[in-house]
Amino acid sequence: MAKSLGTIALENTLTPFNVVNVVLVAGLYSVYLLNDDQRLALDSVGIITVIVANTAIAIVQEWRAHRTLERAVLSVKTADVHVDDVLVIKRGDVIPADGIVVTSEECELDTSLLTGETHPLTLHIADVVHAGTFCVAGAATIRVTAVGHDTMAQRIEATAKRVDLTASPLQRTVNKIFEWSFVIALVLALIDVSVGATTILHDVDRVRRVATLLLGLIPEGLVFFSTITLTLGLIRIAQRGVVVQKLAALESFSRASVVCLDKTGTLTMNRLQVERIVPIGAVSESECRGLLGSFARSIGDEGQVIEALQRADTQSEPLDPVQRIPFSSSRKYSALRWESGPWYTLGAAERVLTIAHAEWETTDRLVKANGIDEMRTLVFARSGENGHDVVGATMEPLCLIALDDEIRPESTATLELFDEMGIRMMILTGDAPGPVRSLLRRLGREHSDIEVKARLSPEDKQEIVRTLRTTEHVVMIGDGVNDLPAIKEASVGIAMSDSAPVTKLVADVVLEHATFAEFPEMIAEGRAAIRTVLSVAKLFLAKNVILVAMNAFAAINIAPYPLTPRRGALLSIISVGIPSMFLAATARVRRTTHHFIRELFTFVAVAGCSAVVSSLLVASMFSTSVDLHDRMLFAFLGSLCWSFIVVDDLPRSTRMWAGVVGFSSLALSIALALTDVSVFPLSVIQSFYEIGGPGSMTGVGIIGCAAIGITFSIAGHGLMRWVSSRTHQHKA
Repeated sequence: MAKSLGTIALENTLTPFNVVNVVLVAGLYSVYLLNDDQRLALDSVGIITVIVANTAIAIVQEWRAHRTLERAVLSVKTADVHVDDVLVIKRGDVIPADGIVVTSEECELDTSLLTGETHPLTLHIADVVHAGTFCVAGAATIRVTAVGHDTMAQRIEATAKRVDLTASPLQRTVNKIFEWSFVIALVLALIDVSVGATTILHDVDRVRRVATLLLGLIPEGLVFFSTITLTLGLIRIAQRGVVVQKLAALESFSRASVVCLDKTGTLTMNRLQVERIVPIGAVSESECRGLLGSFARSIGDEGQVIEALQRADTQSEPLDPVQRIPFSSSRKYSALRWESGPWYTLGAAERVLTIAHAEWETTDRLVKANGIDEMRTLVFARSGENGHDVVGATMEPLCLIALDDEIRPESTATLELFDEMGIRMMILTGDAPGPVRSLLRRLGREHSDIEVKARLSPEDKQEIVRTLRTTEHVVMIGDGVNDLPAIKEASVGIAMSDSAPVTKLVADVVLEHATFAEFPEMIAEGRAAIRTVLSVAKLFLAKNVILVAMNAFAAINIAPYPLTPRRGALLSIISVGIPSMFLAATARVRRTTHHFIRELFTFVAVAGCSAVVSSLLVASMFSTSVDLHDRMLFAFLGSLCWSFIVVDDLPRSTRMWAGVVGFSSLALSIALALTDVSVFPLSVIQSFYEIGGPGSMTGVGIIGCAAIGITFSIAGHGLMRWVSSRTHQHKA
């Protein structure tokens, strides 16, 4: 169920970050009371301001995201079902309440969602059924005996309405980074405190250094921006009519290496039409057409084949059958018998006749001679003299029925986009291979690398997907009950808009108001989200390398520690906060991320070391300057500014704007430090962040220090790219 505003506010207020920050504020304020040092009071105010701002932003963003996703979710309406209601259940329907079977027309029930039993259960009158099961064949009427908390109905409704916010692998990686950063910050802080334990309460500079370290190393913004990035991706997909029922599904799109799909309803319009009726024996085409029309109107099944047969013959009337066997995916045929007459069976030739049949070769020859071998071909047959067989060698074949699908107009372009993304395609279908080859030829893909698996049962599809998942990240797209096992087995299961209710219920994603053409866009959206989170993580951790390294150098008196809680906040805003917001809003890099951790720490090492080395050089060059701390700070800012610009392979236009944002932020901070201001609010900002001031710095000095940082960053990242290219050439 969707969270209330109060719940969202409470969850975002009582976070580990806020708890740590409140403890820090309490510690700083206590030391302020002991020493009466105004710097500590201002540090406390700054931290509280950050707490309030971050919490408010998080609450607003999550509330907006939940409202958007709630408008897009599915709802199984069970509230209107009452005790003693009689429900009509047909193939594909979920049973929403407990009940007793009143009538059964060869109804078969799948209870796997409740019991794990894989074989369908045939229903008989007076059988007890439970909420959460679904019909896979036939039809039935059920009298409701229990609703509400006594059944599974409420659980089904909650499942159908809930957007599963289980953490994705990416979020778990981000959480691990946070946990390790927190541990490292705590250990370093404890070491620093223990070294000066006897004087810590009166050593204001040490207290501020410890506070800066703790505040800077805990990547609160990384967790926040990763969540916002994924949520924005979900919102963009939802606006296209795609219902994402699991947050992790967005990331899973980006990792897709194989897309498996059922031909019908994905590449095609889920609408069949009868192309040819080819008589086999003495029965004429018109007679076959009439028998097929009566069969289609009497069998009681629903589906594309039956609807196509009904449209092909509008004259025949339905007759009351004495017996009937509804179609199921495992049987691959349906049959009925009128009065005392023979059985009439419609289905796949190998199931209805079998290859041992005397007319098998004749049937096969007719298929090829009439050019229908690559269409979906069914056999219509009737039982022989004994009148008891439904399939087998005694059946008399009457005619062949050739059907074909209507292709979705966007299918060709969509398949080309999958090729560009390097994603392998596989068609898993219950049809014969011929119709699939016909479809691929019509799409201009007869010589493509698309792999076709035909004549598959639902269990076959499930097993193929299970095997693929051992080495690949598999997306399964389907629309029918027969696709359900494979959809459940896949890394990401996707249901089409006209899917059976139970298929929508268990799918990770539902294309409620979208088409097949949206799949590449969804995969691209997931890839963009991961690249953005990776870029933000690079900037956060590069800043952390600076904090740890400079703390270590200060501890052994190699260089002074140039940061304070408020200076650290300025460093975070200019080098991390503003770039992160820019990346979350605009970065659309859509290439696959194969080695998240390796790419992350390679960049962090280069960016962090470039900034630290440039700052140490500045410290040695201007060791006697009264504004040394300012000069070292701007060396950091210059270095991280360039790291932001080259953080990823951004599109040219985006990189240009990244340069504008990065250098503008750097220029504004330089201008603020150099300006001799005495008017509100510039004087307050300058004083609060402890930078510059009247006559404290020269323009040449500060710009020179920033330029040193930029130069080292350019050299470091250039060396990294050179080593990377040489490594790739060596492997090639």
